[in-house]
Amino acid sequence: MSAEEINHTGLDNSYPEKQTSSTTQTGYPMVGQATQNQRKAIFAAGKEKGLSKEQVKQIVFFHTKKESTQDLTKQEASDLITLLNQAEQTELMNMIQTVASGNQDHVQVIENDSLDYLIDPEIEELGWL
Repeated sequence: MSAEEINHTGLDNSYPEKQTSSTTQTGYPMVGQATQNQRKAIFAAGKEKGLSKEQVKQIVFFHTKKESTQDLTKQEASDLITLLNQAEQTELMNMIQTVASGNQDHVQVIENDSLDYLIDPEIEELGWL
């Protein structure tokens, strides 16, 4: 049977279109719960920066107010991996100290231009930056 004959059978052989907003590098949507590989990547990136598991969890809490990486969305996990890979050690330690001190209402401004997307647009709109 030829491809043309198959197409005339009425079967829809097309693949779903890749999403363009909030997608991974493979083009699939960044919705749903973080994958096991993303969760492992968060801790691996933290380890590369010399952080303990507890310190990585504090950074997770600092940015998401979530106690566990199991509660992260795919987008949150992706953002955290980027942050851990790109932030300076001093920035990470400041985040950890903020959580450790119990000052969880503190807003951290990251001075790295490549991480500007992590800044809440409402804060920027209010002129607090």
